[in-house]
Amino acid sequence: MQAYQADLLRRFWIAYGCGAAALMLVFWITVNVRLDGEWNLEKEMIWAAAAILMLVLTSLSVISILSERFHPLYQKHQIDGFLVLGKAPSLNLFQSLPALRDAGMYDSRGRKLITIWDPDSSQAEGYRKCQLHIVLKNIMKSPQVISITAPHSEDGISVTSGNLAAAFAQAGYRTLLLDAHIRNPVGHYMFKTARSPGFGNYLEGEAEITKMIQPTFLPNLYLLGPGNITEQKKYRLREEAISAMYEQLRELYDYVIIDCPSVEGDADALLFGKAADQCILVVNYTKGKNYALHSARDQLIEAGVPLRGIFLNRWKK
Repeated sequence: MQAYQADLLRRFWIAYGCGAAALMLVFWITVNVRLDGEWNLEKEMIWAAAAILMLVLTSLSVISILSERFHPLYQKHQIDGFLVLGKAPSLNLFQSLPALRDAGMYDSRGRKLITIWDPDSSQAEGYRKCQLHIVLKNIMKSPQVISITAPHSEDGISVTSGNLAAAFAQAGYRTLLLDAHIRNPVGHYMFKTARSPGFGNYLEGEAEITKMIQPTFLPNLYLLGPGNITEQKKYRLREEAISAMYEQLRELYDYVIIDCPSVEGDADALLFGKAADQCILVVNYTKGKNYALHSARDQLIEAGVPLRGIFLNRWKK
C-alpha cells in the first residue's frame, strides 16, 4: 500500500506544481501588459507558450491520478512484497490460427486453453512459470489446493485457472480443476464435459465426491463442476464443509486448482480461498485499477486467505 500511496502523492505534487507555475505565468503576462500599456507579441508569446506547457503537464498529471492505472508499478519484479508469479501477454488469434486449426479448437472458450494447443507460445510459458513457482514453494511435495481469484470477473480467472491446471497436467501431476463459479460455470465448456453432477451434490450428501468428478480430453486432468446447486443451497455453504471436501481431494490428486469467483463480485472467493493452501490473484494488466487490486488484496488478507502472489493477465511490454 505504501508504494501505491507514494505514487499518488508524487503525481499530486507534479500536478500541483505545474498548475501553480501556469497560474503564475498567466499572472505575470497580465501584469506586464497592464504596466506596458500594450501587447508585446514576441515577449508575451514566450510566456504564453510556457503557461500552456505547464497547463498541459497539469492536465496529464491529473488524468494519470484519475485513471490510476498500475502498469508503472508492475514493471518491478515484486509489488508491495508480493511476487509476480507469471505474465500472460494478450492472445493474438490471427497469429495462432494454424495451431487452432490443427488442435481442432473452434469453440470460443476452448481457444483460450493456449497451454494445450500452442505450448510453445509466450502465453503458455507464462502459465508454466506460475506452475513452477507453486511447485518450488511446495517443499514437502504434499498435495496442494490452489485457489485462483481476481478483483473483477473480467480479469480472466477461468482462463488462468484452466491453463494453469493444464500446465500441471502436462508436467505429469494428477490434477483436478474445481469450477467454483456456481452462477456461471465455464469449465465444462472449455474442457467439453457435462455441467452436472458436481460438488454441490456432494455437499448436500447426494453422492460420493469420486462420482462427481469427470475426466477431460487432457491426460492427468479432471474436472469437478458446481453441479445443479440452487441459490438457497449456495448460501448454506460452510467453511467446514469446504475444508472437508479439500481433504478428500488431496487424497486423490497432486494439485487441485479452484476456479473461484471474483473478490468484488461474490463472497465465495473468500470462502473457497481460506481453506486452500495457496491463493493467486489474477490482475488484468491493460484494464485493471490500482484501487481494485489493493482492495481485493486487503479483503483476502483480512479473511485469512493464504495469498501467494499475483498473475498478470493481458500483459504488455
